[in-house]
Amino acid sequence: MPALDSKRRWYHLSPDRFVLGLLLGVCALWLSDRFRWFGFNHHKGWTVLISLAAVGVATLVMLLWWVVSVAFRWRFQFGIRSLFAFCLAASLAVSWLAVERQRARRQNEVVEELRSSDGAVAYDWEFDAEGNAVPSPEPPTRGWLRKMLGDDFLSVVVHVVLNFTEISDAGLEHVKRLTDLQELDLAGTKVTDAGLENLVDLPHLRRLDVSDTRVTDAGLTRLEGLTQLQGSRIK
Repeated sequence: MPALDSKRRWYHLSPDRFVLGLLLGVCALWLSDRFRWFGFNHHKGWTVLISLAAVGVATLVMLLWWVVSVAFRWRFQFGIRSLFAFCLAASLAVSWLAVERQRARRQNEVVEELRSSDGAVAYDWEFDAEGNAVPSPEPPTRGWLRKMLGDDFLSVVVHVVLNFTEISDAGLEHVKRLTDLQELDLAGTKVTDAGLENLVDLPHLRRLDVSDTRVTDAGLTRLEGLTQLQGSRIK
């Protein structure tokens, strides 16, 4: 009988185990966002919002659990280690949010800089899975959430057109901050071989147009590490 009781206690849900599960859940969400395990990980910003929601729901559950325990005189054991684990889970989620908002702010600065140079940018929701432009695209998330967080928190820039603008090698220093960029049109610009060094850290770049520029075949060898680059146009 003691062994049976011990086994039951092992499966018994306690506040300590609930908090530990929350911490593990937040860590799992962070890993899934990094390695794109699930479908929702492909939508920028959603995973961190899910982790924040998990912390919020867990907080409400713990408060309700405590109220019910006091009302019915149940045992409610919540140790220092559990408090530390809860604070750690909340801190991870909030810090993650701060990092994502910083990323969104930097992306927005780049977008404004490129548009001021007569360039054009497009976000991921403006294209389908094959990379084709969607007619009359609409953001997947609208209303108060997008208004509060902004387009650059919930989306990433995947397409930049700078053809026949005054952009030069120095201007590409802004482009290199768009790490999710897939297509880049630099036709007719002042870009040279040296400027391509700013593109080597764009792992998702698939198409590059450098026709009518001073870029040479020798300069394109700098981009050999971009495994997804299907080809580039050069004249």
